[in-house]
Amino acid sequence: VGEGHFKSLSEVPTHAITLTIPALLAPKTILCIVPEKRKAEAVRSCLNEPVSEKTPGSILRTLKHASLYLDSESSASLET
Repeated sequence: VGEGHFKSLSEVPTHAITLTIPALLAPKTILCIVPEKRKAEAVRSCLNEPVSEKTPGSILRTLKHASLYLDSESSASLET
């Protein structure tokens, strides 16, 4: 609600999914689509920090079958 994704608390989903690293490694193809400015620091960490549990998405860098799609806001913290 505070980030503007939902108009009221009653619209917020009651359940969510958390993927473990083995679950991230299992699919044959991975499309990682990351929109929004609020994800910019996480994107920077995933692409620049060592692969570790601290940044679970960093494991995707080791996979040939993973593709990352960013918008201008989520890629704002990356050097060009």
